[in-house]
Amino acid sequence: MNIHPTLFVTPITSAFLEISGNDAASFLQGQVSCDINLVTTQQAQLGAHCNPKGRVIFSFLALKIKDNYYLQLPNNMIETALKALLKYAVFSKVSLRNATDKLAAIGLIGPSGQQFLPTSVAHLMPELSFFKIPATENQYLIVGPSIKTTELYSALAKHSNLSDSRPEVWKEAFLRNGLANIYPETKEQYTPHQLNYQLTGAVNFKKGCFTGQEIIARMHYLGKLKQALYQFRAETSEAPTLNLAIYSQEKEQAVGNIIDYCQDRDGKILVLAVVHNEYINDPLLHYKMNGLETRLINLP
Repeated sequence: MNIHPTLFVTPITSAFLEISGNDAASFLQGQVSCDINLVTTQQAQLGAHCNPKGRVIFSFLALKIKDNYYLQLPNNMIETALKALLKYAVFSKVSLRNATDKLAAIGLIGPSGQQFLPTSVAHLMPELSFFKIPATENQYLIVGPSIKTTELYSALAKHSNLSDSRPEVWKEAFLRNGLANIYPETKEQYTPHQLNYQLTGAVNFKKGCFTGQEIIARMHYLGKLKQALYQFRAETSEAPTLNLAIYSQEKEQAVGNIIDYCQDRDGKILVLAVVHNEYINDPLLHYKMNGLETRLINLP
């Protein structure tokens, strides 16, 4: 999905968790839902770390820069991620640290990817890493030392054929591709299947065991999915709260919850929500906030 012909977005506000050491790859492979062996210095992977009950503790984008792995995730999830993985790290030759002060990122949305970058910035690229974002048609991430990403941004800003944009455009593109993050309000409450992670490559069922894998695999092969992640538009400019309940006009109990949201290009609220499948076509789905009901329009 191409929101604009070509644009770049900066800064992308996020945290980076660094995993280094001789056992970095095997350690991650045994803990996260994606196949770490598919992560290269050019190709990122979406993934999640789950608890033994198969509920997602945190979601991430896995990157490889030189010999180290990095998990890019929301700023307010870095401590949760460190705590969750450190429990298992004592059994491996790995080192985990918050590398947010070390790295910064620029997002590029456009049909040509790295080929679109002007030759005038070529001298900067050896110190930066360029990644294709999986499950998207045209989103790319440029990651590197903060001073170099700042220099790159300044150089790109001089080109009239690139459109600078608000940071929300990057998140809007993620949400329109059905990619939802987990936050403190939603951690350990949803399974990968409820979040559609099995459709984006964030869960790989051929990679072998990982924490929570037995329950997740049982649901995948034997279970019947009653809930899934859907995209809605709320006809308001007021942001909802994460995990806010969604209701049907005919049912007093909640039929879903808001997982992620952002303000779209028209100033309205784009919402990703986990909803019971039987209610997805209900034209009167809504949430309640500050005493008011806000209707949700189901988007294709």
